[in-house]
Amino acid sequence: MELHKASAILVDEKPGSMKAARDALHDVGFRRFHEMTNLADVQNRLAGVGCDVLICDAETGGGVAPKMFHDIRQGDIGSDAFLPIIATTWDPNRELVTEIISSGADLLLTLPMTIGKMKTAIETLINKRKPFVVTSDYIGPDRRSSLRDDDNPIPQIKVPNRLRHTATGEDDGVDHETIQELVQEQRVERYVNKILVTAGMITSMPEEHKNKLPRLLKELAEAAELLDKRIANTRFNHQAKLCKTLVAVGRRMMSGNAAKASDMELVRQLGNALQLVMKAKDQASIDAANSITEMMKSRAGSS
Repeated sequence: MELHKASAILVDEKPGSMKAARDALHDVGFRRFHEMTNLADVQNRLAGVGCDVLICDAETGGGVAPKMFHDIRQGDIGSDAFLPIIATTWDPNRELVTEIISSGADLLLTLPMTIGKMKTAIETLINKRKPFVVTSDYIGPDRRSSLRDDDNPIPQIKVPNRLRHTATGEDDGVDHETIQELVQEQRVERYVNKILVTAGMITSMPEEHKNKLPRLLKELAEAAELLDKRIANTRFNHQAKLCKTLVAVGRRMMSGNAAKASDMELVRQLGNALQLVMKAKDQASIDAANSITEMMKSRAGSS
């Protein structure tokens, strides 16, 4: 492997930990390092030339590094949502570990750093990197048990691996733009599913459980707003108007002291309409989808 060609961003506020990570990477074969102590510099670097692997202390910036990992995976930071990410920590408490896992980082290494830990991590990223999965709130390695038997399994996605390409020179046959489009479309589909499930829970909620309504309304509004934000650059963009209608109804329900029955039924219908029109591919189907959108907008305005 030609690891001397690979570039790494090292992020740590502790000089001793930074040196240990740099020395370990050097012994593994890296020669190109970019050492940083704050997340703003990391984001600026990723927005520019980027790197082949990010190695970051999870407690940098007061512990907000996992949020940055999540934003990288969501495509909100940098140009490579599939960047190999290694998180490190001196304190692997349950809360932090859960946060790191949920962020979409590839690996978590406990400190102090050793050459053995770094070597194993780099080799894992190059030769045994896990495929990704996409849900409404997660993009990252599939950590599910291989023995798990789901009724509706989430498909795995082999993602581009910049580190592997730089280190081996091999083309793994994965096109970055194609996979990015696939991830975005799957994410949109997950948002729609979440909206449908949440809307169903709201409309069928028994009176004795009405105390849960504010939380569900908040989840519905957030999912609708995320869907509206993410749908523009996908093949589903012809349904942006329907998303905005759903967002408007969700906000209206959030602003009231109680959800009107007519609004709850409208949300259910909007969700079903969105699921239906997302299947539209030919122009005739898209025209029909637009007609449904206009009808639902009219209902939303009159309720």
